[in-house]
Amino acid sequence: MNDSLTRRRFVQRTAAVSAWAGAVAVPTWIPSGVLAAVGSPGPNDQVAVGMIGVGARGSHLLDQLPPAGRIVALCDCNLPRAEAFKAKKKGDWPIYPDYRKMLERKDVYAEKPLTLSIREGRVLVDAVRRYRRVCQVGTQQRTMAMNRIACELVRAGG
Repeated sequence: MNDSLTRRRFVQRTAAVSAWAGAVAVPTWIPSGVLAAVGSPGPNDQVAVGMIGVGARGSHLLDQLPPAGRIVALCDCNLPRAEAFKAKKKGDWPIYPDYRKMLERKDVYAEKPLTLSIREGRVLVDAVRRYRRVCQVGTQQRTMAMNRIACELVRAGG
């Protein structure tokens, strides 16, 4: 078997390397909306929020939504109230009259009170794992501006 490099094999290899290098060197255009920037979190840095109940409390919480949060759905049995909130915010989210339909979505953050006992919490965790969903439970006080300011004051030694 002859291992010498023929002119034909040289041209074939050169063409293959040139094609690969050209493909790598071609600029790629990426829409700015998929990249994170100062004041504009990327899609993986955002929290998708679906609110159940957009009355006084729900509207207040959504008005204080941090920049990393984005509303993706609303649920309220009072549809005119939900439509009014959507119009005020100029949103294009779906509105669900039945919270169970909204909770069929993939990711869920649930604010307290969600369970009253350890057993109820265990049932919730089992369901989240069985249906391969993401669920986080918390309290509204963690996102309220006055509580964030108070926490920063305490952490700073005030």
